[in-house]
Amino acid sequence: IHDDYFDYLKRMNIQWVVIGNSLHVDNSIDSTVELRYTNDYKNYVPSWPDATLRTMIQQLHSKGYKVVLASGIDEPWPEDGSVNPAIPPGKAAWRYQIGDPKTPAGYTLSEWPWNTTNTNNQKFVSSFWKSYTDVAIYHAKLCQEMGVEMFEVGAESQELFRTANIGTKYSVNYKTQIVALTDSVRKYYTGKIAYYMHVGTWQSAIAGADTQWHNIWSDANFDIIGISLYDVVKPTTANYTATTTINTTSYFKNLFKTFFKIIDVRLSSEYE
Repeated sequence: IHDDYFDYLKRMNIQWVVIGNSLHVDNSIDSTVELRYTNDYKNYVPSWPDATLRTMIQQLHSKGYKVVLASGIDEPWPEDGSVNPAIPPGKAAWRYQIGDPKTPAGYTLSEWPWNTTNTNNQKFVSSFWKSYTDVAIYHAKLCQEMGVEMFEVGAESQELFRTANIGTKYSVNYKTQIVALTDSVRKYYTGKIAYYMHVGTWQSAIAGADTQWHNIWSDANFDIIGISLYDVVKPTTANYTATTTINTTSYFKNLFKTFFKIIDVRLSSEYE
């Protein structure tokens, strides 16, 4: 990491730094979650080699920063949405779709083994979660070795990281698999275990309207549920148009005020 980056962190008064590491599945019928090391930056967001991760963590710790290692499934196609010629034939899936027990629009039943009526469903789901857990354990051991303060085991995978059912859409959930994942990680890692939730999912969960995510924190024994929030704070020539919504300071204050107020109530009721 270049010294200029540390100067930037200091100016911003940053105390924690997140290192993102991509997990990969080739397409909607691929049941193997894996790390992918490649120089094909056009078609992939590659996984970091272990040596690079160790170097970055050591550098950050030596400067006094706390480190989060965050893993999440990345989409296996170029940013422009065109076909990725490097992956095996098959229909790719967005990470927010993975785990959905109903076949999404645009997919056939044979292209969507998450559907419980697919004849390969049970074998597929078992293989997927086993490989996901194996990669999480691999990261957990590295985090323990390097003294990483927090490990995020997943990101923005709202169909996959569900611990309850609601309505007629959700006939299954993955509470058993998620608990098994966090329990397995805790065997090798003593730091904080987190999940990175999309802000839209969080807003539904925190309001209690969508109970499939409502208790993921306690159901799956997470220490922390992070929030993935991308909003325009200040317009620039690169991202500003006449229709761009510029969120004010009061918007963010109200958002987090609501969050912390509800979390305070939750914690009070849980630990009284």
